Amino acid sequence: MSLEEQSSNIKFCVKLGKTFTATLALMRQAHAEEAMSRTRVYEWHKRFTSGRLSTDDDPRSGRPRSARREEMIALVAQKIRRNRRQPIDDVATLLGISHGSVQSILYNDLKI
Repeated sequence: MSLEEQSSNIKFCVKLGKTFTATLALMRQAHAEEAMSRTRVYEWHKRFTSGRLSTDDDPRSGRPRSARREEMIALVAQKIRRNRRQPIDDVATLLGISHGSVQSILYNDLKI
């Protein structure tokens, strides 16, 4: 069951006036092995108790999780075409992505 579905269930429990302990017990009963951890249930319960309305997870700051975007693939291809012997670490440093991301782009996307 998705995070949004489980957070909706927690929101419902809060609207019914259920305590954190009662909500945790209901989540474990309803979702068994797929239930959120105690800490996550507590965080969501606290958010809804303090007036939060949205069941969406909070946005996170920082760079995107994956560097394998079309524009990054094109940049890696451009750098490699200029110098096929350029070390992966140099390409990674120039583009601000990890060594593993460059390797993944080269192998999976550019088939090099």
